[in-house]
Amino acid sequence: MVLHLILKGKIKNKANPTALLLSAIEMLKYINENNYAQKIENALFKTLSEGYKTADIGGTLSTTEFTDKIISNL
Repeated sequence: MVLHLILKGKIKNKANPTALLLSAIEMLKYINENNYAQKIENALFKTLSEGYKTADIGGTLSTTEFTDKIISNL
């Protein structure tokens, strides 16, 4: 299905990964990987506090651009 959507140009790179990351952070905390959870959480919140956002929450970044900003804040 995903490959079909890619080939048809339907994937627009506009999804906001924040909810996915917050879920992953909670999972990491649940399995006692608190150090990793904290690092990701700090990077996510730093990125948002710097004003970087995807379009659905008032920004202009694509999913990839937003994710790259988070990674650079790790």
